[in-house]
Amino acid sequence: MAVLEYLPLVKPNEFRLINIQHGPFDAALTLDIFHSTLQHETSVAFDALSYVWGSPDSPQSIKVEIASSDGTIRAFDVSVTHNLATALRHLRRPDAGRIIWADAICINQSDYDERAQQVLMMGDIYRSAKNVVAFLGPAVDDSSIAMNMINNISCSVEVDFGSGLVKPSTGPNADPSWANMHKPLRIERDCLLALYHLIHREWFERLWIRQEIGLGGSRAILLCGHDSIEWSSFCRAIFVLHRRPLEDSGVLDREGLDSLRDRLGVADTVALYSNRAFRFTNLRRQIGRSKCTDQRDRIYGVLGQLRGATQLSIVPDYNKTVAEVYVDATKKNIRILGDLSVLCQCELRDTATSDDEPFHLPSWVPDWSRPLFSAAIHEAQPPFFNQLPALESMNDSTLRAYGLRCATVLHVARAFGSSLEFADDTTTAERVREALLSLKDHVVTADDFAHAIQAFCRCLWLNNFNTRWLPAVPHEAPFEESLSLTRTLLDASNPISRAISLPEAGRCLEKLRTACRDRALFVTDNGHLGMAPECVTTNNEVCILFGTWKPVVLRPVSQTQYRVVGGDCYIHGLMNAEPILGPLPRNLHGLLDAHAVGGLKSAGFMETDLGRIVDVDMRVERFLGDLVENGVLEQPSMRELETQGVKETFMKAKIKIEIFDLV
Repeated sequence: MAVLEYLPLVKPNEFRLINIQHGPFDAALTLDIFHSTLQHETSVAFDALSYVWGSPDSPQSIKVEIASSDGTIRAFDVSVTHNLATALRHLRRPDAGRIIWADAICINQSDYDERAQQVLMMGDIYRSAKNVVAFLGPAVDDSSIAMNMINNISCSVEVDFGSGLVKPSTGPNADPSWANMHKPLRIERDCLLALYHLIHREWFERLWIRQEIGLGGSRAILLCGHDSIEWSSFCRAIFVLHRRPLEDSGVLDREGLDSLRDRLGVADTVALYSNRAFRFTNLRRQIGRSKCTDQRDRIYGVLGQLRGATQLSIVPDYNKTVAEVYVDATKKNIRILGDLSVLCQCELRDTATSDDEPFHLPSWVPDWSRPLFSAAIHEAQPPFFNQLPALESMNDSTLRAYGLRCATVLHVARAFGSSLEFADDTTTAERVREALLSLKDHVVTADDFAHAIQAFCRCLWLNNFNTRWLPAVPHEAPFEESLSLTRTLLDASNPISRAISLPEAGRCLEKLRTACRDRALFVTDNGHLGMAPECVTTNNEVCILFGTWKPVVLRPVSQTQYRVVGGDCYIHGLMNAEPILGPLPRNLHGLLDAHAVGGLKSAGFMETDLGRIVDVDMRVERFLGDLVENGVLEQPSMRELETQGVKETFMKAKIKIEIFDLV
């Protein structure tokens, strides 16, 4: 087969398009390649294809025609993957040509410089397309049945993706039963098997589709065989299918049901983040389970939909190693944002220094080539933390940060591991009881049993309950029922059967499995209970680093150097700036704004004994008053604190600030 001889792209914003010549479905494929520019007044209308490249095995031959600068036509017989040829056939019209953009042909993949330049343009290409067509593959395994069911669900529900609320649609063909989110979902055999096969298609795993479908927005269409559905409709349906409990009808075995739930979760993640920009500080969770051939594309493949990508000034460079790309992206993020929030994606592995690793990274640089399965910890930034200096210095291997040393890990329960996600309720309850009882004697005292139960409960669920949000979100675990479950499991005389039969126990345990996966419960030398990545060990240090308001766990490797064990940890009693402001009164717990856009935002505090919301953290006023009393400030005002400099004020107040060299 011939190698395509591309004409160079020389104009600003120039790119290639394909015209699929018309013809019958089974006829040989002939394409014309021509150049265009991304200028609205002169640009050609085209559809952008989102698909899976697929295996290079069993390639198919297509004819490609390219017009030379002198007008002569050069023809090439070119091999393309079976997947691409199938997609082109399904897009071809019988009576007219169709202009599309497909990366495998429109980009000279053997030219690294062109590839980098075109990757940088891909966001604009997908934004400019008339439609983005996501091709799942041909119609097999009763895919038409699955597509029809998905369409029926989408016509029957309205979804508020921000709050998670689902209500029946008022459309003429709506079936209101689909909107009953608490009733177990029973799907007929043919539909269930068809859904199983559809949701297991490779397209949902591919990294590049995340930004392709997202940039398509309301213009995005999902195509399977000749069946199509608007992407927005698919998102509504998959939101319901993923969140409703699935009744075991015997059609699938346990492994099959677990696989279906897992794949619905993957599809739901694609759907949710297609409506939002990627956030650099949560990128491992957003794209971690997706697949790509080149691990550098974990960064380059999302630039078109990455929040703040222009500020970061990341330019694709395929001459760099994977490690160089990840280190460079992390350093730019820290410098531009001025904080260390990227650490929440860092976790140490026991094999992190083995010779088997394909590349080595400093522990403060996230490894985007590995998925991050553990649930995110939601906390709003406390007052004045954004005024603290994030770091003193940084190079490719060491980040020197300021912070507070808070505690040392004393005892660690057996890690929950990754298998917890697929455990049944009985196994989950047994594993949780084992962890609780192994630490109970180090935490619980006779005169403070109620507080200890609350601490265990908030750690196990990472303090992410439905009433934590304002307004309350229905899809998170209910607090009182979770507390009752924790209390029952802490008492070894209660049989496990009693625990799992408590009201809402199944729902609570489902959320707990997500929260505890790949984490371990531990207690510190000063009695704090916490959850950290499963590699946490005794003698690790619990610290709060300036530039990130959540506690981190560090492992000393020398007198001054540390490795980041986990940057996304929940330590009860250290989540609300307690090392600086003092303990949060026990009748208060923080609220988060469920409708906040662009990041987590505090919605005040709930006074649990009075059932009212308090807007102001009274500890701040008391802290400022103490600074005045001690001669550090003249007036108890945040303005004076910020004018003097928060770090400098802390040092005057004899708050012990230390330097941590992260390696």
